[in-house]
Amino acid sequence: MSSPNEQFSHATTILLVSNMNTSLEFYTKQLEFKCTFSWMDPITYAVLKRDGVSIHLSLSETTIKKLQVHPAISIFVHDVDAVYNAFRTKNVEIYTPIGDRAYKMRDFDVLDPDGYMLTFGKGIN
Repeated sequence: MSSPNEQFSHATTILLVSNMNTSLEFYTKQLEFKCTFSWMDPITYAVLKRDGVSIHLSLSETTIKKLQVHPAISIFVHDVDAVYNAFRTKNVEIYTPIGDRAYKMRDFDVLDPDGYMLTFGKGIN
């Protein structure tokens, strides 16, 4: 429950994608997100959800400029090993294998079709 002084409700990440069909296939079939909203036919914007995580995809009208920064999303999960194993059974390409990190996370990385890095992890002591 929010307090009367809280103004922010929630946020989402919007990823620019070069091919909506390829991205939807990756997120829904391999990562098991559900498409809960789409705009236009053919689709130019989609909302994907899995549990409490929401990612929006927006079709880029022009070639996506690869940023000179680290385009990434960190998704915190309750059982990182179970998610890792589930993704491996779906042949999701793992970019960085699962492991315990010095920054007190157990995590792994995958890349989406446009090169966005998705880090799935859980804090460790």
